[in-house]
Amino acid sequence: MHTREVKQTSEVKQTSEVKQTSEGYRSNLMSYQKHVIRFKSSMTYTVKVKSDEKTCCVSGICETVALDLVITDRRNKKVKLLDQTYKVVAHCDLSGIPWSMCSINSNLVAIVYRGEYIHFISVTKGQLEKDKQLKLSHPCIGIAHEHGNVYITSDTALYQYTLDGTLVSKLYEDKSCDFAGRYAPI
Repeated sequence: MHTREVKQTSEVKQTSEVKQTSEGYRSNLMSYQKHVIRFKSSMTYTVKVKSDEKTCCVSGICETVALDLVITDRRNKKVKLLDQTYKVVAHCDLSGIPWSMCSINSNLVAIVYRGEYIHFISVTKGQLEKDKQLKLSHPCIGIAHEHGNVYITSDTALYQYTLDGTLVSKLYEDKSCDFAGRYAPI
């Protein structure tokens, strides 16, 4: 059975706020809040579609303005749209293995492939539509969006790009470890 576990939060408590800035970087570029989350219950939902050949592996999730969920299924190379009851209402095939995704605006998500690609998918009227694809000059593992820029991690670095794929800056690099960029705080 191909399932995804959805957990409902009962308590969210802010414990601390961390702001990391470094000379030459924009202030608050890498900021996040730590939360303590306790779960009281969980439910399991099926996200398998007929054309899935492998066990589903959800590698990314975003919420739309309509409160639907967009998920990536790494093993089946798909992006899937779930309604508010967690039923798959639309899906489309991807040309690569999706590693991460983020929301760009109310109806657009960006997905990175393990290769050098960012793929944009629009969500309109309960349908998924391939928008554009950008090829970068380095591997893509993680992605985040903030103020019109996307932040991409590779195995060793953190990059800042505009939404049209123009490199703004390489913000961080550590070649001493193959996975340093994978865990950059974006």
